[in-house]
Amino acid sequence: MSLKYLNWLDLGDYNLIGAIPSTITGMKNLRRLYLGGNQLEQTIPNEICLLRKLGEMDLGNNKLSGTIPSCIGNLTHIQSMLLSCNSLSSAIPSSLWQLQNLLFLNLSFNSLGDSLDANMRTLKMLQSMDLSWNNISGYIPAIVGAFQSASALNLSGNSFSGPIPESIGELISLDYMDLSHNNLFGEIPKSLVDFTSSIVEFVFQQAFRGNSN
Repeated sequence: MSLKYLNWLDLGDYNLIGAIPSTITGMKNLRRLYLGGNQLEQTIPNEICLLRKLGEMDLGNNKLSGTIPSCIGNLTHIQSMLLSCNSLSSAIPSSLWQLQNLLFLNLSFNSLGDSLDANMRTLKMLQSMDLSWNNISGYIPAIVGAFQSASALNLSGNSFSGPIPESIGELISLDYMDLSHNNLFGEIPKSLVDFTSSIVEFVFQQAFRGNSN
């Protein structure tokens, strides 16, 4: 049976085992792919990047390992990408920051490392980014402050160091931000102290030193 016209596949929480089959490329019209909450193992196949119409992808809460495919930038229509709670490693591919339609990104609870690309492009439509509980190090790049549609930013539980960039105070839509459990130091930027939103929760606890004058 051909599945080339299928545009929605939801097999979440079915206790599926094994690998994501490379034959998934036969579903050329797939727009929503939900495989979260299973026991899927091995790597995310490069063939998934051929699903050019994909708008939502949930592979979270599995046992996937290896790297995020560098071809992930081919998914130019994707709006929601959930890869949390796996064992993904290595750096976040630079191509991911080319996904200009991305609204929701959750890569939390993996083993992703290296630093964030200082030359990452501005994801102007991004509303929520969760990179918490990985092994990401280096400075928080100043360009994060240009994600002006973001209402939630979670970078907690990593190895970020250095000061919080002043540009984070430019996140005019922000409701929640968690930078706790990192190695940040220096003063809290004045742009955050002056933040006017009464519902913003700034979490700086553990390994952050200094204050704002």
